[in-house]
Amino acid sequence: MEAMTVIIPNYNKGPYIKDAIDSLLRQDVSNWLAIIMDDGSDDDSRQCLETYAPLKDHRFSVHINQQRKGKAYCMNRLVQLATTDIIGELDSDDVVAEQCVKEVVKAYDTSSSGFIYTNFTYCDNRLNKIRKGWGSGIPKGQTTMDVTCVTPFRTFRKSAFLKTSGFDEKLTSAIDKDLVFKLEEVTTLDFIDMELYYYRELVPSLSRGPENEARALENFALARARALTRRAVGGTPIGQQQAPIENGVIDARG
Repeated sequence: MEAMTVIIPNYNKGPYIKDAIDSLLRQDVSNWLAIIMDDGSDDDSRQCLETYAPLKDHRFSVHINQQRKGKAYCMNRLVQLATTDIIGELDSDDVVAEQCVKEVVKAYDTSSSGFIYTNFTYCDNRLNKIRKGWGSGIPKGQTTMDVTCVTPFRTFRKSAFLKTSGFDEKLTSAIDKDLVFKLEEVTTLDFIDMELYYYRELVPSLSRGPENEARALENFALARARALTRRAVGGTPIGQQQAPIENGVIDARG
C-alpha cells in the first residue's frame, strides 16, 4: 500500500491545530507523513508548533514563514516538499476520521484516477457532529464546471498536479476550486461516499464582510472563466469521472 503525505497550511488557527495533528496520530494505519506550514501567524500557533510533543513523531515536519505569503503559496510549497505521490489537504482547524488515510489509499490502489475526494461531516466548534456534508459524484455527462460537488477530504497525485500550473497565487480565494478545474483537465476524478473529514463550522470573523464575499465570488468567476478558455482554446480533454467509490471499492451502480 502506498503512503500519503497530508499537507496542512496554517494561519492563526492556534486553538485548533492540535486537533488536526491528533487526528493523524489516531489513523489506523501508519503509512502517512504530514507537512505543516505556518504562514506568519500572530496568535499562539508558532508556540504550539514548537512545543507540542506529538510533533516529535518523525512523520511530521514543520515549516515557518516569517511573513504571511498566502494560502496558495503555502500549498504550492507544501506540494513541492511532499515525497509521496498521493497528497491530501487538511485545513488546520479540521480533522480526519481514523480510517481516512487507509480508505483513500486503498481507493487509489484500485483506481487510475489522479484525484479522489470524499464526503465530510459538519461539526460545531467542539467537533460535535451536526450534519452530513453535500459531497457527491459528478453526474454522468457533466463536469465540475456544471455542478459543485467536490468536497474535502480532497486528495490528488503529485504526478497529476505537476501537469497543471498548480495553485494560483494571484487568487485570494477559490484556489481549491481553481485547482479542481485544472486537475479535471489532466486526470479523472473519483468520489468516495464516506464521511472521512470533519469540517469545523466556525463563527464567521468580523473581517468576512460584503467586500470579501464579493471578492470570493469574483475569484470563483475568474477561475471558471479561465477553465472555460483552457478547455475551448486548448482543446484539453476533460477528465471523465469514474464510478463512485464506496468503502474503497468502485461502485458499478454509478
